[in-house]
Amino acid sequence: MKNKTTKEKGDQFEEFVLGIIQETVDTNAYITPRSGAGLEKGDLYSPGLNIKIECKDQKQLSMTQWIDQLKSENAGGHNIGMLVFNDPKAPEISPDPYCVLSLSDLTRIILDNNKVSVAPKEDNRQLTWKINSLVSAAKALIKELNK
Repeated sequence: MKNKTTKEKGDQFEEFVLGIIQETVDTNAYITPRSGAGLEKGDLYSPGLNIKIECKDQKQLSMTQWIDQLKSENAGGHNIGMLVFNDPKAPEISPDPYCVLSLSDLTRIILDNNKVSVAPKEDNRQLTWKINSLVSAAKALIKELNK
């Protein structure tokens, strides 16, 4: 069996992550062409969420270098930068890779994608709980329908 080159291994991981993103979040997400050549930064881009995704499938975790790479790729600050990496102990691509993003980017994602805010006008904990349960049930239903 032929060993994969690091390029082939990286390309396979990018395709895997892209499949998850397209299937669950943004069907318009795509692999950034020639991202390493300086033309467009980030391995993947999700236009629906405005996220640049850097994918890493390496034996050694180099978090500080990878985070520095995310920062430099997003120097203008217009996009959200996310790092997705495979568990280095897994012999193949892990079915559930990990991701890292800044706390401010996480809050931007949550706020941008949860614009509907329902709250009672008066302090009523029971009503607040019912509304939050209704919102959670609606989100679960939408997720189920999109499968």
